Amino acid sequence: MRRVLILAFAPLLMAQGLPRPRCDFAAAMAALDAADAAARLPLTGLTQAREAGATLGAAIADVAGRLAGCGCRELAARATEAMEAAAPMESAASATTALRAQEAARFRLSLVREGLGRQGCR
Repeated sequence: MRRVLILAFAPLLMAQGLPRPRCDFAAAMAALDAADAAARLPLTGLTQAREAGATLGAAIADVAGRLAGCGCRELAARATEAMEAAAPMESAASATTALRAQEAARFRLSLVREGLGRQGCR
């Protein structure tokens, strides 16, 4: 009977923004730290900038996925924006273009971290 009640009320609880079964918030914070570190790597040349762009994009995608798994829709959307900002790094025509994309991604990641501190997981 208890199991039936839990299953019956699970959608209602999840709609309230409570943690999802696949939520590992500590892993999401660790992924955010890793993405921040990747966004701060110095870019020394175009080839290295393109490789850093691929690494940064994957790190931010991990952040977005983990935040979405925890039900943090707004923060996952901000992380997705950061991923989109970093995307031009992979195909940049110059190191300057890659650097601008890296700075934009770093700024958007700071908005994710700020959102976590100000409003929490939403």
